[in-house]
Amino acid sequence: MSAPGTVAITCDGDSAGLSTFTPDPEGRVRCVTTIDAQAVANEISTRIVKAGRLLHDVETP
Repeated sequence: MSAPGTVAITCDGDSAGLSTFTPDPEGRVRCVTTIDAQAVANEISTRIVKAGRLLHDVETP
């Protein structure tokens, strides 16, 4: 994770949608700086399957 900071989003003009992170010790935002994509994909898949099973259990008498 990054150091704390703030994020500003440009809303208008040619840069609309641009996000800018500014380090700030009083900030409340941290950005992910590295990620294990396979671990994240596995976690998302596991949670989707679990949610599907829970929904199936509720709908099945």
